[in-house]
Amino acid sequence: HDEQAQTVAAVLLVLPTAHAADVLSYFSPARQQQIIDRMSRTQLLSTAVAKSLTQALVQSLTAPPEQTPQERLARILRHLAAA
Repeated sequence: HDEQAQTVAAVLLVLPTAHAADVLSYFSPARQQQIIDRMSRTQLLSTAVAKSLTQALVQSLTAPPEQTPQERLARILRHLAAA
């Protein structure tokens, strides 16, 4: 579970604060705390990782509107894990 929290933290770190807070609200309070903890301990992302993550976010945000926010987040996380 900690790896997943680290991946979510990496995604949230590149989002605008308001959007990151919105995404974080989908998680349980305990999971939110794990993610916030990982965010506070995560170092800056390399340029390559940040670029890959940005591409995943753009693809997700331009995805068909029938996808739920959870499906979009899952798509972003899968893309990041594959990078």
